[in-house]
Amino acid sequence: MAKKPVAERVSKGPNLMMSLFVLAVVIGMLVALGARQWAHRLDRGLPQSRGSGISAEATNLGYRHERDFHVDQEQESRAQAQALAGEPGAQRLWENAETGNRGIVWAAPETLRTGGATCRTLARRTLINGAYRAAEGTACRKGDGWDQQGAWRPVDYR
Repeated sequence: MAKKPVAERVSKGPNLMMSLFVLAVVIGMLVALGARQWAHRLDRGLPQSRGSGISAEATNLGYRHERDFHVDQEQESRAQAQALAGEPGAQRLWENAETGNRGIVWAAPETLRTGGATCRTLARRTLINGAYRAAEGTACRKGDGWDQQGAWRPVDYR
């Protein structure tokens, strides 16, 4: 039995239409997936505006997402408490593997202020979204613990 020529074995009509339809569906899916990934990267790369739910403090520190700010602040607060509980000059590192951010907090020796308050100068250096920032603050003894006095003040160590 002789084989039929290829042209006779392949029907051009329905197979060609089905192939074009499948190709169009695949291209559409790839375009949609690419657009979603591009939008996600764009969202992660640009700071949100103040009206979009991120606080001014978080934006000023270089955060793009409020959740990242809060998670990192918890880590930094624990490091600060440990540094204040330590010896003069104690320093504690913090790092958040989820956000990729990290920092260090130092607590200077205690000083006596006017009015008898026992205080310590704090210093921090953070790496938030690839940018270093430095700041100083003050914490004063309050009961059995320490209370930070006011906000962190930006410092330029260069």
